[in-house]
Amino acid sequence: MALDGGRALRPWFGRVEAFCPLEGAVAYGAESRYSLGRWVSVAGQRERVRPDLTQRSSAKNGEKAVQVKDLLAVGTCLGLILSLLGAEQTIIRRLRRAVPTRIVVLGTRGKSSVVRLIAAGLRGAGLRAVYKTTGSQAVLGRPDGSEHPIHRRFVPSPLEQRRVLWESRRLAADVAVIEAMSIRAEALRAEVRGIIAPRIVVITNLRRDHLADLPDPVAAFAEAVPLDATALCSEDVPQELLERLRDRGIRTVCLPATAGSDERVSVPYEEWGSNLALALEVCAYLGIPKQCAAEGVRSIKPDVGALSAWRMIGPQGVWYAVSGFAANDPESTKLVLRRALERWGRPDGFCVGLLNLREDRGDRTEQWVDELSRGIWPFDRLAVVGSTPWSVRRRLRKALAGRLLIPRKATPERILDELALSHPPGGVLFGFGNLGGVGMRLVEYWSRKGEPA
Repeated sequence: MALDGGRALRPWFGRVEAFCPLEGAVAYGAESRYSLGRWVSVAGQRERVRPDLTQRSSAKNGEKAVQVKDLLAVGTCLGLILSLLGAEQTIIRRLRRAVPTRIVVLGTRGKSSVVRLIAAGLRGAGLRAVYKTTGSQAVLGRPDGSEHPIHRRFVPSPLEQRRVLWESRRLAADVAVIEAMSIRAEALRAEVRGIIAPRIVVITNLRRDHLADLPDPVAAFAEAVPLDATALCSEDVPQELLERLRDRGIRTVCLPATAGSDERVSVPYEEWGSNLALALEVCAYLGIPKQCAAEGVRSIKPDVGALSAWRMIGPQGVWYAVSGFAANDPESTKLVLRRALERWGRPDGFCVGLLNLREDRGDRTEQWVDELSRGIWPFDRLAVVGSTPWSVRRRLRKALAGRLLIPRKATPERILDELALSHPPGGVLFGFGNLGGVGMRLVEYWSRKGEPA
């Protein structure tokens, strides 16, 4: 190893194209090694590199120029985004001014039915009402009562509520009745308070559903209501939610249990009295005479998820196919099942449950498996269709002890044939869980092949 002044040289090889801090110079040139503040060429010739202050200054200036360009680019992007957001808010405010009376319906169950009932009652008084439902089937209703399905290219988004305001202005609507669609607290707050900003908020009920996305529905609903709105609440709304609304200074109107018991007000399908009462209360709050509102709801078109039944002729007996698919949570389903058995139940009491599971509702699947494993449901057989993982089948087989039936093919015809073989005399076939997918195909098949019961 070469020595310099009695000390060993530290070898460093490579092409020198960097600033040397010990010498204060920039070295360019041949292969070299550094030792004790001096540059020594590989050939052994010593060479001192003089400081190039001009090169150093130009490098710093270049770095500053790049930083300025980056800052300008970032500032331009932020300014463009803020400008677009400001323009969007301006457009939304203009749309809201064109439709001064806006009603939003919140809740776990019954939102779509209440939206239709309110719009029908307003039409009965001669008002031009536009409405939108997003539950069982997303549709946009026009002032003449016609409905048009909403086709989505991507996943559902609260931003589509802007379209409802746009259509309301285009159709010169007096009132817009909109079903809230968000299942996350922050999205619900932005949808109701930021986009729609309703004058009236209707709250149907509050039950356990969408647990993964909405762990605290009381807080989410309370924060979603605007401060200048009036909250019309049914008897199913918990007291905690009412107290939170009042703490925020929001005017609340609690509907008594007997408000919808008038037998003179009826609808042409199976409807819950609480939903009808809420709709009539909203119409009365807007100054609509009860007679006019009742006349309007008599001509209502039912929601596709409304409780319905059909008489199906089997190979040896008669089956009553009941659609309770829209009641997704166990609490609501128990109420629907009790009503269905009272209306269409057979003397022998034979009932088959048809559970439809969705792949994108894992929390709901787990909720239903836990509930059915308790063994308190009055099903003589339980058929499971849709997304049925092995773990779900194993738990249900263990809990139901031979009463579980999983059709080989999830077509409506095949399902009905297998159920008819399990009990030839017939009975009640009660569909529940989810309406999407197989549930919708079953409802369409029953309505096409069966007779309304």
